[in-house]
Amino acid sequence: MRKKISAQISTWLACITSLAAAQGAPNAEGRPTAVRTVAVTINNPTSNQTFSRPIVVVHKGEAKLFAVGKAASPGLTELAEEGNASRFLAELAQNRKVVTTVVAPTTVRPGKSVTLTVELAEQEQISVFGKLLATNDGFFAAEGISGRGSEGSFAAAFDAGTEANTERCADIPSCGGINSRVTAGSEGVVAVHSGIRGTGDLAPAVYDFRDPTAEISVGPDRAGTFTMPMSLSIFDAPSEYILQEPSMCAGKANATISYSRARNTVVIDAEYEGVPTNLTTTFPVDYSTPYNRWPVTISNGAWQTWFVGYFGGRPTKIWYDARGRLIGTKYHLPNGRPPAGSFAVETKEAAIALCSPLWIPESDGHAHLRWEMKYDALQDSRATGGEVVVFTNYRYGDDNSYGRIDFGGLPVSDAMTFDEVLNSIRTRAGLAVATTYEPNPKPDYLASRPSTVSAWLGTYPLLIDPTPPVPCESHINPPFPGALLGF
Repeated sequence: MRKKISAQISTWLACITSLAAAQGAPNAEGRPTAVRTVAVTINNPTSNQTFSRPIVVVHKGEAKLFAVGKAASPGLTELAEEGNASRFLAELAQNRKVVTTVVAPTTVRPGKSVTLTVELAEQEQISVFGKLLATNDGFFAAEGISGRGSEGSFAAAFDAGTEANTERCADIPSCGGINSRVTAGSEGVVAVHSGIRGTGDLAPAVYDFRDPTAEISVGPDRAGTFTMPMSLSIFDAPSEYILQEPSMCAGKANATISYSRARNTVVIDAEYEGVPTNLTTTFPVDYSTPYNRWPVTISNGAWQTWFVGYFGGRPTKIWYDARGRLIGTKYHLPNGRPPAGSFAVETKEAAIALCSPLWIPESDGHAHLRWEMKYDALQDSRATGGEVVVFTNYRYGDDNSYGRIDFGGLPVSDAMTFDEVLNSIRTRAGLAVATTYEPNPKPDYLASRPSTVSAWLGTYPLLIDPTPPVPCESHINPPFPGALLGF
């Protein structure tokens, strides 16, 4: 039996002080005429620290814009305390070594990234700054980055030393704070940040962070290719029909993922051998719940490949009504608003999945799928942000009501980027390519959602054995407790 999800009510409201975007070249005289355009991408690999709108500074040679052990400038103080960059940008405009500054149009949420372009001449360097919003006076900075192409430069977290680290929302503007700044007990000088330690109401388990706090990529592209074998030894998913037909046990499957930020493409090439044809599957009972409807019989169906990202990487709020009965995710809320008396808890037992077009194998059981998506907004074959699948309790606190809820057709504004996926490989559980057997055509209730008839699955990094299981035979896994209780 799984342990119940932890109840963790969100204490943080993201309210960003408006920044004055600034861009200019105050000291452009004498600048070489040979300049080139480079892309600067700021990735946020933290779990729950949102960045204020990052600032990219182009400067001549080494320009010490702050120093550990010395007092922060008034502009850096305001950036670190409030996320307001206006005064800091004015200071940079007066610095003879600063050529230009560019401010990102948006904040950068955990797992997200933002890319800015700057004009860079030979011998010029780049520095990047931003506030860690759920801190009193924390900021990240990376100085002196070469413009020749630097994949994976890292920014450290610093404390401006101008406020005490009360770690109370009441003292932090981005957390809804309205109190005046608390200076008694501040360090007085810039120092390496010690993280969230639990002195206030910011829970360390949620908001703490470790260096590197940000990853800075400079160059025209972030590209690569990796291949994963797909296995029939798939996870024991409750209530699922696990396909392990003889032709599948004798066959094989693999998926290759190629990506390029510059071309804005992610391409999945999936190759299958031994795919059954004219297959019929039937569940002994209807395992549908009030939260999900599933087909009982699939005959002469088609196949679908799924790209699954962000295992446990995107914290998801689960809403319950005043009696503790599950409502669902934010997408399940009536009119998008929580009913009176309802409450939310946060879980990381969630994933986002994207479906390919339906495909049918050749008569000999061979199939090849080539599926292309956009790097900056991964979308399924229906041009939506895919589906979110969450495992939680149907009744709050009752582990015997543990089950699954899906919501398909996420808005594109909530779509994953492939930068998020790459970050999840580094800091979380990675990604998967899965295969399901589906009705053809799919009914509306199953649009952007998979059936519960599962076939090959591959993960990256490799988490499963690609050799066929023993015995290798199709079977139906026991259902969730909630399905047994008739939820």
